[in-house]
Amino acid sequence: MSVQSQQVTVTTSATRLDPTADQQAKYSLLVRVKTGTIYLGNSGVTSGTGLAVTAGESVSIDVGTGETLYGITASGSATVDVLQAAGGYR
Repeated sequence: MSVQSQQVTVTTSATRLDPTADQQAKYSLLVRVKTGTIYLGNSGVTSGTGLAVTAGESVSIDVGTGETLYGITASGSATVDVLQAAGGYR
């Protein structure tokens, strides 16, 4: 299992949260919002369609082969910690 961590600044443009992901493999993400509110979804995510995660909250998501998770803010920016584990689930 490969584990990587990073800090991502999410803005009002859809921001990829897993830039080191191998798109040919499944992986898990643990996303913790440090500041602001983000909205999670696909590359077309908006603050109206995404799953809201606010500062201090965390979410764990299993991401399928060929999928990518994005975040966006309604305004300004937010800081997010991301922990990515590849090969960790079936």
